[in-house]
Amino acid sequence: MSAATYLILLKKRDLCHWGFIRTSVLCGILGFITGAVVYPHWSNFKTVNICFSILVSCFAILLFYRSNLLAAHIHNNQTVVDGDEHASQGRHSDTPLDWHETRVVAVCGLIGGFFASYLGCGADMMAYTAGFILSSNSKPQNVMSESMLTASSVIIMASISVAGVIINSLTMAPDGVGYDVRLCWAATVPIVVIGAPIGSYVLSPRMVNILKNTFYFLAAFQLATFGILKIQDDLSLWALVIVSLFCTVGSLMVHHRYRNETLEETKEKVEAGEPQV
Repeated sequence: MSAATYLILLKKRDLCHWGFIRTSVLCGILGFITGAVVYPHWSNFKTVNICFSILVSCFAILLFYRSNLLAAHIHNNQTVVDGDEHASQGRHSDTPLDWHETRVVAVCGLIGGFFASYLGCGADMMAYTAGFILSSNSKPQNVMSESMLTASSVIIMASISVAGVIINSLTMAPDGVGYDVRLCWAATVPIVVIGAPIGSYVLSPRMVNILKNTFYFLAAFQLATFGILKIQDDLSLWALVIVSLFCTVGSLMVHHRYRNETLEETKEKVEAGEPQV
């Protein structure tokens, strides 16, 4: 994330919404500190893995809904969508957040920071979720484009990661980082440092669908393999996974129905010649 952030700041600074980033990072750090206090009391390897799998799977469902079903529906109704092809009509990087938007971003930032302290990720996913909520309640000209939301969430996750390293360094036990952790770093750092900048360079409308489809596949594959290898016949954990996915899908179905009703009302007002607020 830090490597990708460097290139985004160097090449694509116009995609960064600083009010969104600032609020998410500040609240994310508070959430991280809270998670660091709670973490030792209820953490274990299996719990971390199941929480990570559920988080990634639910986020994949949200991303698929926003990028395909929701965008296609709005486009078919000749309404401004929040995709890259309409980015110029959406929110600009210097458009400030109003009070309602700031509260939404702050709450998602706190939750994302808590996830980051527990799972090592999540701040970027919750930032994207905050952007989705803002897109659902904002006027078309205030909707964030997908590229702006992605670039901003990368910077948010990188900032939380750096802050997390500092916080953990100050609060870690005297024996420091374990040998297994250092081996994990040695195996993953070269891949991430090379892959993240490449990802920031290919962040273009042409590559978006390929990257998203790859993510959907990996999220499903990760959940399936973890279920087969780790959850196995643990019915309580399977119930937790199913309930989490069901709640995510159910919430998005309610949102889709609400958008349908709102769009129909808007079309009726336009046909009747009523002024739009």
